[in-house]
Amino acid sequence: MKEKWTIAYDNADNATGGQWYQVGPAKIRFPYGASEGERRHAEQAARLIAAAPELLESLKQCLPLIDAYRSCSGGDGDLTAMNVRRAIAKAEGGEG
Repeated sequence: MKEKWTIAYDNADNATGGQWYQVGPAKIRFPYGASEGERRHAEQAARLIAAAPELLESLKQCLPLIDAYRSCSGGDGDLTAMNVRRAIAKAEGGEG
């Protein structure tokens, strides 16, 4: 598994006039004076981004199990398999 991403918070980003969460290579910015809801949304986005590498790896590990279930169930799970493949492709930069 790749490097685990963590979340860092900085409330004094003078260059942008706002606050931000640093997650791996990404910054989630929000302005000074942001509402509690806006701050909470930024933090939730940062947490989701931090979890993304592990979520992607988990989806890849689940796909063979979903395919095995589909092959012995007469097609149950087709939509799930399609959604998992689409999410993996999107995360890897392909069509999602």
